[in-house]
Amino acid sequence: MFKWIERRDYHGWVLKEPGPLSLDGITEAKKEAAEIMSGCQGPDAPAYVQGKAIWDLLHDQFQIALAKEVGPMARRIVQPPEPPEVRQFRTIAEIDSTILKLRRRVSDIEKLRSDNVPHGDDHVDNVQHAVRDTIREEFGKDPPEFKRHAYFQIDDGPRYVRSDFMGGGNYDAEDQQRFVAAVPSAITRVEDLIRRLGEKRADLAEPHIAPRVAFQGRILHPAILAAAQKLYVDGHYPQAVFEAGKALIALVRAKSGKTDADGAPLMQAVFSVNNPILAFNALADQSDRDEQQGMMHLYSGAVMAVRNPGGHRVGVIEQPERALQHLELLSYLADRVDETKKVR
Repeated sequence: MFKWIERRDYHGWVLKEPGPLSLDGITEAKKEAAEIMSGCQGPDAPAYVQGKAIWDLLHDQFQIALAKEVGPMARRIVQPPEPPEVRQFRTIAEIDSTILKLRRRVSDIEKLRSDNVPHGDDHVDNVQHAVRDTIREEFGKDPPEFKRHAYFQIDDGPRYVRSDFMGGGNYDAEDQQRFVAAVPSAITRVEDLIRRLGEKRADLAEPHIAPRVAFQGRILHPAILAAAQKLYVDGHYPQAVFEAGKALIALVRAKSGKTDADGAPLMQAVFSVNNPILAFNALADQSDRDEQQGMMHLYSGAVMAVRNPGGHRVGVIEQPERALQHLELLSYLADRVDETKKVR
């Protein structure tokens, strides 16, 4: 199937020995690895993990080979394509939004039949393009969902060459009849995407699956991730937010050197607009001062409204999606701490 990659029992996808040595060979092999990844349902699939490992190895080999071949001119060479990105639906809301759009496309197709729209009418072409565009926008251009439907047509049956060049055949009526007969199949193809999304939606509703999926594709500050990830994955959402809030406070204390305060008083002292310890900018004009004051209130509000309720109120059950939003906010604040300068 592939020139450079093969599938072995117990090992899955592996790079053939001795592997490509030239730039062209490495580029071809990377495309094969990308094709393997694009055929997977998501980055958790074993084949995707294997393909990505091969792609990363080949990418490093490409850089080494490129440096040997062209040296300083390497930066002017067009690099091989990046690996495909497979969209991960992380929340039920994301899936519901996509399902709603696909159901609209189903209604559009059904309306063509109910309104007896001629097969050559512009409305048919518009509906077909709408289906393709919706799939590309919702799934991306790399996943198998789009590749299977990139050229979606309602009548996707074979085309025949007309034999009577003198006219005489009632081919338009036959084409219309075939078009109407193809509508149920077209609807089934779109509904199959909806059904598969429904399966993913059911998976996300499972408490042992949703937390693991939630972190995929998200970049959180290392300190926040280290404090919260295991708690979140285990379903302890309030505790995850509470520990992430403590990690943010620890970051502020470590960088500012102020260890005699906690919570909102700490944030107000460290980020004070009049006498700050850590500054987000040069405080050179009113805009700078406004940003400093606004960030001070944001940090104070975060530790008061996000961190404290989760740690001090008994019986609070944090929704997974809301907890993840809290973690993303705390991660943003942690990133901004890293960007500050100590001014005193």
